[in-house]
Amino acid sequence: MSTADDPSEIRLHQIAKAIQDLDEIVVALLTSPSSSKPWQRLLRQLLHEVDRRMQVLRLTISMERDDSEISAAVRDLLAALRQARSFGARSRADQATNAVLLIAQELGQSIDKWRHHATDG
Repeated sequence: MSTADDPSEIRLHQIAKAIQDLDEIVVALLTSPSSSKPWQRLLRQLLHEVDRRMQVLRLTISMERDDSEISAAVRDLLAALRQARSFGARSRADQATNAVLLIAQELGQSIDKWRHHATDG
């Protein structure tokens, strides 16, 4: 079986793609033009934390750390995503921002799901 057909390789590719997609979403939200309102500034702070957690996860994976460290990095990322999503839902964020935050949270959950499958298989 070639590595292109290897289920663990496919899952690792899915994880990398989800991290890349999540990174693009966070960068787009962080570079949005408006941050004049207090809720926008607070959301931006939470998104910076998500970005930091993604950097930690990428480094943890690239340094081929053990599964417990990768799991911890994923948990920290998910916690930061949940916090940003929750804040968006409670704040005056518009529907589009809330939809994007939901997509970001779902991408984080898919990273966790695929990571579990990659380590199980």
